[in-house]
Amino acid sequence: MKRMSLLLLLGFVACAANTPSAMTAAKIKANSTVAGLIQFPVKVVPAMRICALNTQTKAISCVKTKAGQTKYLIKGLVAAEYQILANVKDNELRVGGHMTQVQCIRAPCPALLKSVLLKAKESKTDIHLNGFYRSREDFPTLPPSKR
Repeated sequence: MKRMSLLLLLGFVACAANTPSAMTAAKIKANSTVAGLIQFPVKVVPAMRICALNTQTKAISCVKTKAGQTKYLIKGLVAAEYQILANVKDNELRVGGHMTQVQCIRAPCPALLKSVLLKAKESKTDIHLNGFYRSREDFPTLPPSKR
């Protein structure tokens, strides 16, 4: 009798995991967003690909911007810690990121990538791309864009 009850309970749990509400719960996890200004150091902002790189899983979510676009928005992110990076097209400043200036004893101190912690259903709108460089060996390499 106990064995039968246990089997029925396990069957109920397995069915419950495949219900629409369980599937909806899985989709709800990818509902956070990041957005900000593209603070490019020259007058006209070039076209670029901006990516949110999950620091734990290395999964990325990217958007492409057009020349002259001064804002970006990346939707559908799961709750996690991210680094926001940019690959710039047709410009000598080829890489960018959401940066933080660090204090150090000797100047100049390079700015470092600043991680962004997103909670479920959170929208952060002040994650500005504020550092652009010819190259940065300390930046993670993004996979090529899928056209």
